[in-house]
Parts: sequence; structure tokens; C-alpha cells
Amino acid sequence: MMIFAYDKLGIIVTDRVPIGSSVTGDYYKTFLAKKLRPEIRKKRPGMLQNGVSILHDNARPHIGAPVVALLEKYGWERLKHPPYSPDLSPPDFDLFPKLKEPLRGIRFPNLDILNEEVSRRIRELNKDGVLCGIQALPKRWQSCIDKQGDYIEVEVRSAIVALMADQSYFTKKMAKKLEFMEDDWEKCSNLIVLLKPLELATSVLCADKKATISIVRPIISSLLSNKFKINTSDNELTVKFKSIVSNELSERFGFGIHNDNILIGKPKVSVFACLLDPRHKNLNHETSENVKEHIRHTVKSLIQSYEETSYENDHGQINKNTTAMDILLGEADISYNEFEQYISEIQINHNLDPCMWWKEHETIYPTIAKVAKNILCIPASSASSERVFSTAGNIVTSKRNRLNAKNVSTLVFLKQNNNI
Repeated sequence: MMIFAYDKLGIIVTDRVPIGSSVTGDYYKTFLAKKLRPEIRKKRPGMLQNGVSILHDNARPHIGAPVVALLEKYGWERLKHPPYSPDLSPPDFDLFPKLKEPLRGIRFPNLDILNEEVSRRIRELNKDGVLCGIQALPKRWQSCIDKQGDYIEVEVRSAIVALMADQSYFTKKMAKKLEFMEDDWEKCSNLIVLLKPLELATSVLCADKKATISIVRPIISSLLSNKFKINTSDNELTVKFKSIVSNELSERFGFGIHNDNILIGKPKVSVFACLLDPRHKNLNHETSENVKEHIRHTVKSLIQSYEETSYENDHGQINKNTTAMDILLGEADISYNEFEQYISEIQINHNLDPCMWWKEHETIYPTIAKVAKNILCIPASSASSERVFSTAGNIVTSKRNRLNAKNVSTLVFLKQNNNI
């Protein structure tokens, strides 16, 4: 393992990590203080006075407290680097490919000879002045901003083409069959833009700590009416993609010509959960008045059933809240009054938290609040439970397979709630 530090003029210093060692925060701090800073003073006179800007990825040793404190002490600016973005890291898209290309396919008898060859290649790179990744960064940053992170750079295309030309991975027949033409790259760019709303919707609906079951239909309705609405300026690929996705979503969630399917059989929770969400209780996402009325009737019946179960009439007992007037004149239809009053409430902004709203209005609508608690806690997807399974899998490893069930449950609970 090696650490490289370089700028637009070439490699300033390298550090070979001893075999069996790893790069920790303290190791990296020592490298910066004992090797990089002296070499900058020696090879780049004036840089320390003019100011140093350092770009490294967000690996834990690079962002640990010892390194951050040292950089602040030196007054070095730390440029931010987004995670999982090798296309914005000069070593990944510039230095390493140029360093490895001449060594590809060569077998070295021992590590010392390999180190000598790497050192020779480093001297050649400095001499030839071919390292230009630093200068390419502003263009790449701007391209990422302009296209919101979704872009296919020429360098990436070149890397894919080079990989497909490598006969150790692809035969000539396979490479020719998989070869991308300019039109194919353009289609990829279009598809990235079209898939972005679906990616965003998936992220929102897979949230852990928010009410998601009640936003399924509003989001799908918005995708159909806005994001995937066919425009006259759309090309053939875009029209085809929007048509297929719209048809699939409409059929699955009961929109458009499939709207009446909601009226058949037992309604899905995601259909009537919207009415219990103060952000969407007006049901503006539903286009059919029959469907709206069906949802209101379903929720009202559900509220009445909750109210009935709250009374202790199974054994002929009088509920402690029952008054003398209730016994003589009959109990008032509280659910009806609650429901009508709730419907008349002003719908809140979709960015607000429905759970906080119900916390503030629980005393006003006690029965509906019980229903809302039981319905809005249902997740829209299985992502939450899958995350719990993943957490459990990381805890119960091959070396910790004798943990008893109680300890596993406790550890999973602590891990999932460590931010509280």
C-alpha cells in the first residue's frame, strides 16, 4: 500500500506503508507532518506561505479528529469530496491509470523489484509532466453541478472502451456486440434524467423515521401527472419510457383507467391512509369523486369500529365515561362529530410532520388519533425491516455466532437507535 501526494507539477512525495500495517488517523497525521510538509517546503518553495489546499477522500483516517486538528493548526484548506465519487478524485481518474498502464501484464519476482519499477514510473511521470488531473477538477465539478451529479464523462467512456478492448475480459466478438455508439451514450444520458424522479421517490418511501404509507398515492399521482407526462418536445426514447412506466404505475396503484379497481374488494391501507394524514386529507391526488367518497366511507367506518371497541360492553359493564344522559337518551355519535370536524380542518403543508400534528390535536380527535397511530406507523416498503436484518447480520458474524437471542435483540435495538 502506498500514499501519494501530488499537485499539477507532479508527485511531491510517496510513502510505502509497511506490510501488515494499515493507514490509521495517527499514521496519516504523521505522514502529513513528517513527510508531506517538509517535502512541500523543499520542492514547492512559497506554497506554504501562499496557502495549501488538500483534497483527499472521506475515508475515516482522512477525516478523523487528529488529522482535522493538524490541518487547522497548519492553516491548510481541506476541499470537500463527495463519497463514492472516484470520477472527482484526481488519483483515481488520472494518476493511478497512468501509473499502472505500463505495468499491466508484467509479473514481478519479488516486492523489491516491483517497488523499484513503481519508483521509476513515478520519475517518468514527473519528468514528462503528463499528470493533469488537478487542472481537470474545476471542469468536472462544474459538469457535476450542471447535471446534478448525473453525467458520463469522456474519461469514463474511454475507460469502458479500453476495458472492452482487453481480450482477457472480452473476446473480439463480445466486444463488438457490446460496443456503445454515440447514440447509445446519448440514450444513457436521457435515461439517467428519466430515472432520477423514481430514485428520489424510492428514497422518500423507504425512509425509516417518517410516515410513508400515506404518501404513496400522492407521490405516484404526482409522478404520473408531472414527471412522466408526455410533452411534444420529447424524443422517441423518452416517450416510450414515460408510456411504459406510466402504464405500469397506473395499473399497479389504480390510477387512470384502473381507478375503479380501488372500489372492488377490501381497500388497501395505502389508499385510505391518505385521509388520516393532515397533509393529504383533501385527497387532491384522487381524480374520481367516487373513489374519494369510498375512502371517506372506509375511514369513517374504521373510526366507528374503534369507538365501539373502546367501550366495555362485552360483559354488560358501563363504560366509566358513560354519563346518565347517555344511558337515558343514548350515546352521542362522537365519531361522526369528530370525523366531520377533522374533515373541515385546513390541510397542512406537505413538508410538515403529520406525527407532530396528531400529537397537538390528539385531545381534540381522540378516536381518530388512535386510528391514525395504528395506520400511519405502517411502512410503505420493506426497506426498514431489511435494514434491521442487515444490522443483525453485521452483529451475528461467524466469530460471534453464539450470542443468545436476547443479546442480539438488545444490540440490534441499540444500533438502530444510536442517534436518539
